[in-house]
Amino acid sequence: MAHPSARLTQFGRLLLVQRITELGWPPAQAAESLGVSRATAYKWLARYRQEGTSGLADRSSRPHRSPHALPARQVRQILATRRRRREGPHRLSYRLGMPRSTIYGCCAATR
Repeated sequence: MAHPSARLTQFGRLLLVQRITELGWPPAQAAESLGVSRATAYKWLARYRQEGTSGLADRSSRPHRSPHALPARQVRQILATRRRRREGPHRLSYRLGMPRSTIYGCCAATR
């Protein structure tokens, strides 16, 4: 599902692409008719040419990977220490030598 302020739904993207590929409209004209930029028209056209109609579907904005995420071993250590010592993030950060924000992040992610 498109986000609330999206100019084009999946149907609108298909309409844009059809106007360019089947009806021969220039991308700038097709984009203007639907109230989007030329760059947006070219983006959807490229996705359509690469993937077909499935390329016009909504995609998740979630990152594919998170290179700075803590290793699972370290998260388990933080959570085990928290359960064992029954201390909050301020004291745990001092004890484990880690920033409080890191401790808070681990605790919040497991809720």
